[in-house]
Amino acid sequence: MLLSGPTYPVRGIFFFATHPSLWLRVLCGLLLSLTFALAATVLLFVFALAPQANGLNAHLPAAWLGWIIAVICVLLEIFLASLLFVAICLPVLADELFDDVVALATGQPVTQKGSCARGCWHGVAYAGVWIVTLLVARILLLVITAPLHLVPGVGTVVFLFLNGYLGAWNNHLHWFDMRGCGFAEGRRFVRQNRMAYACTGAVMCMLELVPVAGILFQFTNIVGAALWAVDMESEGIGPGKIEHVPKAGVGVGAGERRTSDGTVAEA
Repeated sequence: MLLSGPTYPVRGIFFFATHPSLWLRVLCGLLLSLTFALAATVLLFVFALAPQANGLNAHLPAAWLGWIIAVICVLLEIFLASLLFVAICLPVLADELFDDVVALATGQPVTQKGSCARGCWHGVAYAGVWIVTLLVARILLLVITAPLHLVPGVGTVVFLFLNGYLGAWNNHLHWFDMRGCGFAEGRRFVRQNRMAYACTGAVMCMLELVPVAGILFQFTNIVGAALWAVDMESEGIGPGKIEHVPKAGVGVGAGERRTSDGTVAEA
């Protein structure tokens, strides 16, 4: 399941597209997010692209290079604006979407609601340190690694892996909270599986960089992260004490575990 992690962002897209109940869950927030993303895209391309390109051209030997870098910078600015909008305005919606996907994938209601079981505002405050810490880290890393795009091809790939690592970790914060794990325990699990998180996050980051549609992919990435968490739990993989959670339609009895090929065997 860890090795197949990079496939889950794509699985999330198909799962979201084939489950209309998820559309209703995120409809209002998605419309707001898409409106914000569209407005940010238009404003930044109209008012920020040319000034940045002209400023870069003053220090670069070729004008076309300045425009290419300026376009990349604007895309990063759109991504950053969308990231902040979802993180600040829609954190509870993201957690509810994660829970809905887990319930659909397992065929069982989600009984472990994490911090929000104490009440939404109390829950957000309780998990706020995790969210703020990773959000600030993601913003700083985004700014620091932006110059990597100056290195054609390789620089962009490195950028996606570095930023994707934190992005994939961020999408599993609610799962760690549901498992009753502290920040340190969740961080230890992510570090132990850093390559899987980096590869999965690179795909997520690449999708989220798509203008306008990137805001939609932020939601489908949450769906993919939830599916990944469900499959890891079915294999007994995860932070803290993991209970084997069968996928929908297949039961796992006491003293049994699910093998890597999806069959049930004695533990």
